[in-house]
Amino acid sequence: MKRSDVGRSWVVALLVLVVVVLAATAVWSLWSPTPLPSSDVSSPSDPTAPPASPQASQGDDQRATAAASTRAQTATTPQVTATPTSPSPQPVAPVDSTVILDINEQVATEDGTVAVRGVARGPDRVLVFFVDRRGGYASTVLTVDENDEFEDDDVALVTLRGEPMAEGLVVAGVFAAGRDGVVGDGEIRGFTRADIEALDENTRQRILADSSGRLTGPGLTQRQVLEVLFAESVGEDGSDDLSVEDVFVLTDGRTTIETVTALSPGNTNATTVRSFSPGETIVVQGLTNRKPVDTTIFVDVVDGPNASLFEFTSTDEWGTDGVWSVSIPVPADAEAGTYTIRADDGDETDSVEVTILRSRGNTTASGNSSSRP
Repeated sequence: MKRSDVGRSWVVALLVLVVVVLAATAVWSLWSPTPLPSSDVSSPSDPTAPPASPQASQGDDQRATAAASTRAQTATTPQVTATPTSPSPQPVAPVDSTVILDINEQVATEDGTVAVRGVARGPDRVLVFFVDRRGGYASTVLTVDENDEFEDDDVALVTLRGEPMAEGLVVAGVFAAGRDGVVGDGEIRGFTRADIEALDENTRQRILADSSGRLTGPGLTQRQVLEVLFAESVGEDGSDDLSVEDVFVLTDGRTTIETVTALSPGNTNATTVRSFSPGETIVVQGLTNRKPVDTTIFVDVVDGPNASLFEFTSTDEWGTDGVWSVSIPVPADAEAGTYTIRADDGDETDSVEVTILRSRGNTTASGNSSSRP
C-alpha cells in the first residue's frame, strides 16, 4: 500500500470516530431527562379537589356540585396561571394555598364576610374579587404593608345591588399588576396605563347600566364577569399580571357534634364511648362552617337527672378544617342516667345523648370550664 493511501485511511478513520462520538452525544441528549423550569410564584391547590374532613356531612354534595361546576368553567374560562420569565421578585406569592380563608371550603351565609390574607412582593395594592353563581360581583382593594402582606378579616360578601351574594358556588381571587405596574396591556375602556382600580371599575361598569350605579336588566352571568376580569388582565397577550383563585360554597351555617370520647384520670388516651363514670372527662368534638372568633360555640349538658351539676364550656377557636373540641368533666356526685349534651353556635344547634354510670367510689372531677351561672 502506498504511503499516501495509509494517510488517507487514518484520516477517514478519524472522521468516522468523530461522527460516532457526535451521534452518541446527540442520542444521549435526547434521552437524558431535562428538569422542568421552576417558578417562585406559589399557586393555590386545585380548587376542585375535595376537602379533607374527619367526618362526612351534608356539605359533601354541595362541594361535589361546586367541583363539577368549576371543572366545567375551566374548559371555557381563561386560565390565571402565569409563569414569569424573570428571576426578579414577582407580584403575587400567597402565604399558602388558602388566600381566601373559608372553613372547609364553605362560608356561612350567617357570617356574611370572609377573611383574606396573603403576601404580594412588589405591588402596593391588590384587587380581591368574588363572583357568585348569578353573576353578583363584590370586590375590594387592599393595601400591601411594609412586610409585603395584605389582610382583611371581614370582607363583605355584598353585590353591587347591595344584596347578599347568592348561595352556591362563589369564585374568588386576588389580582396584582405585573412588574410594569399596569394591568394587561395598560389599555382599558376610558383608562390609559390602567391599574387594578381601573380593572375593578371597568368590571363594575360592564355590570352596571350606567355610571350612576343604577342596574337595569339581568346583568352578566358568572362566566361573563370572569371573562371580563381575565380578558383585561392575565388574558392579555404578553401580560405579566398574576392572580390566585379559589372557590367556596356559600351556604347555611351548620354546627354538629361528631364524636364524644372519655378521658379517665391518669389516662390521656381518649376512648370513643357513650357511657361515662363520675370522675371521667367527656371530650366533645364537632364540625362547623362558621368563622372562628366571630362565632362562639357553647356546649352544655341541658337535660338529665341532675344536669345542673355539670359545668358549661365554650370555644371560638378552630382551624380552616372546621373541627372544634371542648371538655366537660363529669361531677363526682352525678346521678346515673341519660343526659343530653347540646352544642349551640347562636343560630344552629345539635345534641347527643350520653349515659352516666353509677359511681364506683369517691372520685374527683377536674376541668377548666366555666361554672354554670
